[in-house]
Amino acid sequence: MMYDPAAVPPPIPLEKPGDWLPVVARQRMAEGRKDDLSEMDIRRIRASYYGKITLVDRWIGEILAAFERRGWLEDTLVVFWSDHGEMAGDHGRLFKSVFYNSSVQVPLVIRWPGHIPAGVMSSAFVEIIDVYPTLLEAVGAAPSQRCFGRSLWPVLRDPAQLHRDAVLSEIWHDGHYCYMIRTERYKYALDEMGAGYMFYDVREDPLEQGNLVGHPAMKEAEAELRAKLLGLLVGTQYRLH
Repeated sequence: MMYDPAAVPPPIPLEKPGDWLPVVARQRMAEGRKDDLSEMDIRRIRASYYGKITLVDRWIGEILAAFERRGWLEDTLVVFWSDHGEMAGDHGRLFKSVFYNSSVQVPLVIRWPGHIPAGVMSSAFVEIIDVYPTLLEAVGAAPSQRCFGRSLWPVLRDPAQLHRDAVLSEIWHDGHYCYMIRTERYKYALDEMGAGYMFYDVREDPLEQGNLVGHPAMKEAEAELRAKLLGLLVGTQYRLH
């Protein structure tokens, strides 16, 4: 094994449900948990996963080195991203298909010498669907009329540029379609029946340890997020002409 299981960072612990949580939120918090895994089981899984990431990194490096040998690298637009993360024991879960940060936050790296400044990071909210219109603009093609993505070129030119005030994520898991909205401060999720089951103040609670769904003091904020999420869903449905 490439990494020592005993030395890998520990997983994010399980959260304790508050008394205010509705039944559906409690059920979803328990769905998919691997309660039969020991701490060492999780450490071995995490060590193995880190090794796989290192292997991917190595072969990406080999591809870029091949481009460099052929003299193509400095004139090539490279985009690297992942479609999902991995729980790897965080919150007592493995795999994906949940809205915890370990699963939904993914890397996005874009390199194009002479067009994009090197070594610059941005904290702008972006979605995977933004990659397609970005590539179209890069080659001077007309934007798609069916894609809800937004070109990232304003952010690539100015990393401080605001791109979106919220991002949307969708999953199918355990027989449910589920939807999540993330703003600068909050994350909120509901299922296809409209039942809210996940609500975090990610600014104050970045490890997502306190689900606020149904909390009496958060009713107004929850209602605002719910309305914003439903508005995004209505506004991003495909229309047939």
